[in-house]
Amino acid sequence: MRLRVSVFVLLAAALWLTGSAYAEKITSYPVGNLGLTVVEDGGLVIDKSGFIWFAAEFTPAVPVRPALCYLDPVKKRVISYRLPTVIDYVGALAYDAKRNIIWLVDSAGQTLSKFQITTRKLTVYYLPILHGDMPDIQSIAVDEDGHVFCALYVSEAIGIFNPAAPTTLAMYSTEEADDPFDDIIEPYSIVVEADGLTAWFTGDGDWVFGNLDLTDPLAADLNTWAASDPTDIETYCLRWDPTVGTEGRLFMTGFNTADDPAAEAIGKFDPTVTDALETYEVCAEDAGLYGLDLELGAEEVWVAESEDPGAAAEVDASGDGENVDLTMTTTEDVAPTNPSVPRPKIYQLSAKTCPLKPNIYNVADRCEEDGDTEEFPISPTSQPAAVAIRPIGLTGYAVWMNDTYDDTIVMVEEIEL
Repeated sequence: MRLRVSVFVLLAAALWLTGSAYAEKITSYPVGNLGLTVVEDGGLVIDKSGFIWFAAEFTPAVPVRPALCYLDPVKKRVISYRLPTVIDYVGALAYDAKRNIIWLVDSAGQTLSKFQITTRKLTVYYLPILHGDMPDIQSIAVDEDGHVFCALYVSEAIGIFNPAAPTTLAMYSTEEADDPFDDIIEPYSIVVEADGLTAWFTGDGDWVFGNLDLTDPLAADLNTWAASDPTDIETYCLRWDPTVGTEGRLFMTGFNTADDPAAEAIGKFDPTVTDALETYEVCAEDAGLYGLDLELGAEEVWVAESEDPGAAAEVDASGDGENVDLTMTTTEDVAPTNPSVPRPKIYQLSAKTCPLKPNIYNVADRCEEDGDTEEFPISPTSQPAAVAIRPIGLTGYAVWMNDTYDDTIVMVEEIEL
């Protein structure tokens, strides 16, 4: 492993011993002083221009109004768009790079909205999944054809919305997919392979996750996996890496649900090995693992630790992990229901631009465990929730996170000294 040092300690000695030295530089962009509160569930996406999109709320304001924002790290400014009153709370974001569109969800009001970046036009679709005030749409993902996949937690279904034919929503129930402990699969996080034929999702329970095989969309196959023995680790956030192995790899965060502190972990699943999951523990107990993203092809996983205190953690998942035995079930010929979607409403949004003064500092890793994990504390009060990675040059990466306690957008990057 490359030697990582703080610029504040023995830099000259490190250069003499190794010929090169590395440190993690953290750049923090405070937006709270601009009247913006960063939303935990809103997520974080990076567009093809390198802008960092995040969800926020204008505060203090009565009533509190949601906002869609992006950070321009080159010009050091934030551009915010006040959303119409039909949207109460932004619960998830997704980016369609091919069409340069930001999709956002109001998980309480049951709307799915399309924001066209170049025209600033917002199209709001009212989805026919109503459960009172209970949030249903937990996360969304977009395939290469522009279809939007929705994890419908309360409805216990996967929803697929086609903007080219926006009058219906295809819904595939997960009610019949029981894990070994007879818990109904309630989709929470979702990713979709680029061709749109396989959607992966997490559910409640010990390392519970599944996929929907849409090779035949009128008679889909629903496959689910769960730990064969109790582990007190529940899946939370997903990422799909298409560049690893012959069929790609699925990565997920494992969230500790036990009363006693226990190490949390990253899970790696190989679809060609259906009876086992490899896991990699992070250093901290009760770390509160939320969002994650990948250095594609490298099996290096960056994850947000929201507790103990908040930190960015890099996990090396390229080696062999600890095996968790899995039980797999398959439900065949799952047919969709197709409830109708009302005519959308269209809004023209105006932008507000505010300059930023970033704070820059260097950190050294906080701990290592068997060489698999390095953790970099952000601040004593930070609570990062989402992660998005953007390559820098040929080998570097900038790791972006939304800090929902300090109301900052944070960039962690590795620099050669």
